[in-house]
Amino acid sequence: MTQSALLLNSFLLRVVSTALLTVLASLHPIALQLIGTLGAISLTAYICCWLLDDWLMERLKVSQGDYFARLLITGIAALLGIGAGLWIIL
Repeated sequence: MTQSALLLNSFLLRVVSTALLTVLASLHPIALQLIGTLGAISLTAYICCWLLDDWLMERLKVSQGDYFARLLITGIAALLGIGAGLWIIL
């Protein structure tokens, strides 16, 4: 029960923060560049986590199910947050 509540809170935090960053990026050109750079770095790290999954699971000592659940939650939350932010802007 605690683990599922933790995953849900993490998911909601990521969706809200991504939507807020999307809205902030629309307000100022420098904020757009900064948030775009942070997004590119995050995307690179996310792709590396998918490519190096066996090595990372061994080093972090997490189960395969937990690792992939976190990766899927992160990806889905980012997509929903960007979509919500764009919906608010447009």
